[in-house]
Amino acid sequence: MNHLNRIMGKNTRRGDSPNSIIAGADGCVTSSKYGIVSVYPIKYYRNVNRANRDMGSHAAVWVEQDVQPYSHINTPSNTIVEGLVKSATLRIEGNLHCLSGIENPLKLSTNQIQVGRHVYTRKIQDSHVQAGGDVVVDSEVVSSKIRFRRQMVVPQIGHSSIVVGNRLVVGDLMGRTTISLGEPDFGQSDLLQRYSYFRQRSKKIQLVEAELLTTRSVVESGLERIAIQLRKLRGTAEYDQKAGLMMRRFIMSVEESLRTYLRGLENYKSIISRHEQERVELSFLEGQLRPERVSEVIVLGQVEAGVTFVSPNEVFAVREQMKNVIVRLDNLKGTLEIVPGKTEVGSMAI
Repeated sequence: MNHLNRIMGKNTRRGDSPNSIIAGADGCVTSSKYGIVSVYPIKYYRNVNRANRDMGSHAAVWVEQDVQPYSHINTPSNTIVEGLVKSATLRIEGNLHCLSGIENPLKLSTNQIQVGRHVYTRKIQDSHVQAGGDVVVDSEVVSSKIRFRRQMVVPQIGHSSIVVGNRLVVGDLMGRTTISLGEPDFGQSDLLQRYSYFRQRSKKIQLVEAELLTTRSVVESGLERIAIQLRKLRGTAEYDQKAGLMMRRFIMSVEESLRTYLRGLENYKSIISRHEQERVELSFLEGQLRPERVSEVIVLGQVEAGVTFVSPNEVFAVREQMKNVIVRLDNLKGTLEIVPGKTEVGSMAI
């Protein structure tokens, strides 16, 4: 139950059944790369150009036509583009659905598509795309640089550079294409950074706990002193008169300490809550980056001469055309294993 609470993000609430989350508002459901489930409102645009700024910073984005050159979209949720993404910069924490394709007609070096989860599009041309999950392309990838963490499915790749996370399933590999297996996961730097934040927050918790104990001891020692005085006065004629006066003086003397203690206690609860949230996110991210995962390329069609496969300890340049092969990374040796492919590819979690 506590775990469910920790993966609930914005605009969500617990459902009636033990393991259910219900949307607290209308909008788009997003699961972040840290496993946090949120619901964001959807902002609709006919098209997007360079005049649009701060787009989608608190919402999902739906573009009915194209994302024009020099445009910027930055959203914690999903983005749907019914037209083309052209020479634009996208930072999307959820999924990207681009129905017509991603291209870079102006050949801009700033053309960067960074997606936290999955990319679904018709084609990718002359573009740089990075995905924290899967990449699914209906048609082809041409003259592009693609990096993905899980799986990619595409009919044809030509003249491109592909960094494989888990599995690439491709029809044909053409031209001077380079396929890299076994590169350090781009999520490792994110994981290390978040571990650094986690350790800093752990130290802060220790400091806050020490401050709370000091403040509480001030209040308790003051209370103990007055208790001693009251015991001495008990049974005397002055008891009723002096007891009230002493209590008022005590309250005045520790009032600020008490306020400080209560403020510190609320701050402590907030820090602890965030610390537990970070623990869940780190655990989820670690699961995505397990080193024992298989890294492979399944070619259902042909591999042209000129294609290169790269691993940490081997470079294999294809000199003669190959058909229907599987290229797999040996994690221990850092080398490549090339075996005949199968007529059918087993089930894949896309």
